[in-house]
Parts: sequence; C-alpha cells; structure tokens
Amino acid sequence: MASSPVDRNGFSRFGIVLVFVVGAVFGLLSGELARLPRAEAQIPDPAIQRNQSVKLAEETNRLLRDMLSTLRTGTLKVQVVETVKATRTTPPPPAPPARPR
Repeated sequence: MASSPVDRNGFSRFGIVLVFVVGAVFGLLSGELARLPRAEAQIPDPAIQRNQSVKLAEETNRLLRDMLSTLRTGTLKVQVVETVKATRTTPPPPAPPARPR
C-alpha cells in the first residue's frame, strides 16, 4: 500500500502545498497585490549633478577670492576668546613674544 508522507497533524505535504497555491492564486485574483504601492525611483542625471558641482565650485572660488582680497587689502578687527575644554589637563602653552615692526 503506497501512502503519501504525513506529518504529525495528519496533513499530507501535497495538501499543504495545495492550500498555499490556492491561497496565492486567490490573492492574485482578488487584486490585493495590484493595490500595493509600487517602488518607483528616479534615476539621477549625471549631467545635472556635474553642473551643480561646477556651479558650487565656482561659487566657492568666488567667495575665496573675496576673502583673499579682503585679507590682502582690508583691515580686520580680530577678537581672541580663550576657551577651556573639559578634556584638557594641562594649561595651553604661552603665546610667542610679539615681533617688533
């Protein structure tokens, strides 16, 4: 007598597979899977990214030129503020002596 393999609960493997397939087909026919949101991503355009990088680099260069021009020709007012860090255990080294002009 040939019998199909049966697990402890009395269901044959074929019966379990059949129930799964019927459930999957019913789910597809009912449209549940069709109503799931689709993942749609836009592919970035490398030319646009490159143009943005070039524009940012040009803007950075312009700002640096302005800063250099100010440092070379202008007068700056500088205020030095000493900060103490919690991790520092020794005092900072003394400042070097000022050079006479």
